[in-house]
Amino acid sequence: MDMPDLYCLKYRQKGTKKWKYGKMRKFDERAESHWNDHKCILVEDAIMPKIFALPYDDFEIVGLEHDMEKRTHEYYDFLDAELEKAMKKSYAIKKGYKGKMFSIQHEAGTAHYIVTKESKDTLTVEYRCYDPDEWIDRVLGMGGKFPKENIVELIKGCEFWIKMSEERKGV
Repeated sequence: MDMPDLYCLKYRQKGTKKWKYGKMRKFDERAESHWNDHKCILVEDAIMPKIFALPYDDFEIVGLEHDMEKRTHEYYDFLDAELEKAMKKSYAIKKGYKGKMFSIQHEAGTAHYIVTKESKDTLTVEYRCYDPDEWIDRVLGMGGKFPKENIVELIKGCEFWIKMSEERKGV
């Protein structure tokens, strides 16, 4: 059996009900050996920057249409819904910064980050892939520890645009 040719997909362990979403990493340098040696496919979680080796025979795996121009199918609907949940959760935090989310836009895409740790002088952030273009900010990268005042300014800017958007919609 040849390695499946999938990109966007949903998967669940056989016998379970909850589907998870991700992208198959067929061209990852480890993909071929995982397939040949273990019949596992490498799948990157749709949101978290984590890669899993899924035993192909133990999971139901469904390939999903991939058209970044249309952004109308199930995979993109999942990303959009998760982004909206994360933004609402972030906006509801009134004390401190842990759990706050912010985005950095660029012509190549949008990078989303969430604050995972807070100290007196620093905030630790992690990248989240809510946008299928997978653009990552050159300064923040996949995340790390940064001066608190710098990240707070990014959060405030993001919240300002959310508030302006809500006012325009009449929310």
